[in-house]
Amino acid sequence: MKSFHTKEEGNKVIETNYVSAVNISETLFPLLRPNARVVNVSSRMGNFTAFNMKQDTKMKFASPNLTVKELTNLVWEYYNLFDDINFNHKFYIGQFAYGVSKVGINRLTSILQRDMSADQRHILVNCCCPGYVDTDMSDHKGLLTVDQGADTPVYLALLPADEKSIAGEMVCERVVVKWDQRDLHPNPQIKSMMPSLKSLM
Repeated sequence: MKSFHTKEEGNKVIETNYVSAVNISETLFPLLRPNARVVNVSSRMGNFTAFNMKQDTKMKFASPNLTVKELTNLVWEYYNLFDDINFNHKFYIGQFAYGVSKVGINRLTSILQRDMSADQRHILVNCCCPGYVDTDMSDHKGLLTVDQGADTPVYLALLPADEKSIAGEMVCERVVVKWDQRDLHPNPQIKSMMPSLKSLM
């Protein structure tokens, strides 16, 4: 996978992973049929990035009344902290941008679901981490096959139309996790162990 080391490249990561999802949602949501299922692809890196936020910043992202516009402003504000010499740099710019973009996706998902609560179409919106999959993005170091990586997205796309269905959540290997939860353990159902985040950095 190509590494991104400049602020301009990091900007493209945010625009591709987060801003594009916002734009697509605004355009397509009015066209969705009843009982549609929306699955945003996120990453454990988003959870790890959120876990390491200062508490006051995390509280802003966690606001139950947060709007998409406010979230977008927060995403860019937090990303631009990378320029602050006092900021605790745990990653290079590309890793940081990727993590921030996935924080955005995780919170966007919950906001979209909240906004759909009054919609009579019963649309469910969730996001997921497909896992560390053997693809070009992982330089084929991933421990999951493509089929295993597809398991959770497909599972969420086929959720039944009942009140117990998962909605507005972040899901890792069919397990609902908090958006700022650091320790995410693999589901034995998938039959493949995931490497720790530390080993991926």
